[in-house]
Amino acid sequence: MMKRSLFFSALCGVLAFSAGASYAKSAPSVVEFFSSERCGDDPGVQAMIRDAVVADPDVILINCRITGLNKNDQKDIYSQEFCDDQKIAYFSRLRLYSPRNPQIIVDGRYEASNKDVVPAIKASRSLEKVVGLDLSMNDQRELTFDIPEIPGDLKVGEIILYTFGPSHQDKIIAFDAMGNPVSTDIDGNVIVPEGVDPADMPPVVERHAFPTYFRPVLARRVLKSWSGEVETFSFPLKDIMPFEEEAAKVQGYVVVIQGHKPGEFGGPVLAAGQWKRPDMTPIPLSDLDFPKQLSAPKLPLKDPVLQ
Repeated sequence: MMKRSLFFSALCGVLAFSAGASYAKSAPSVVEFFSSERCGDDPGVQAMIRDAVVADPDVILINCRITGLNKNDQKDIYSQEFCDDQKIAYFSRLRLYSPRNPQIIVDGRYEASNKDVVPAIKASRSLEKVVGLDLSMNDQRELTFDIPEIPGDLKVGEIILYTFGPSHQDKIIAFDAMGNPVSTDIDGNVIVPEGVDPADMPPVVERHAFPTYFRPVLARRVLKSWSGEVETFSFPLKDIMPFEEEAAKVQGYVVVIQGHKPGEFGGPVLAAGQWKRPDMTPIPLSDLDFPKQLSAPKLPLKDPVLQ
């Protein structure tokens, strides 16, 4: 079977430069990004995905951090075992050549390369439409949404809730030849203070990039099985986060209806929606102590060696 990402890359190339290509803005695209701090490409790819999300409000990101030690032999603060399970499930179902890191899956159907996220979104929307879900929140912290008729023959799956946290600004520390810190921008370029000649700026001899986190996933919860029902679904978030101080650390929620055939995992995304807190500001890394008791059940798949 041909690797779906190979077909998809060719299709992306056509759609990316086609003036006639169009897609419905109302159809969301779910971008699942599997990566870790130990991956050298992680900051750059996250920045690219961040730009795509900011430019298109219909792009829904699930930034799922896989486990493993980072460059400093410490565990990624947001790493989750359910991210490993989902990543390997896609690797198995889509029959990819290798479980690359980072891995980008669009709508649970196609793998996108690190450079083709935006063309991948356009191509996916032109092939199969994801149904949009409008999520609302009341004063009792109940999340409510209507499940409409979802087209297609696949009527078996799960309704999954993802909780994601606030983004953290990229930081880079640079040092001059004397060991003094030098201010740099997000890309590591030395910032020239006002009134200073750039020629007088000392050369940068060392840089250290802090972890980049754009809306990282904090928890995953399967709300219920789905069998094609058309209904209004309401879920009390206090069942997940009983304490207000924990809820205060949440940036928003993503709901995904993910289809699958019997015995399959990591199936196509059939419907999706998100709710975000507009008033949330980034919080310091030192303040993060969000509990990780909501891991999904282990999938019956063996985890090959991750890169």
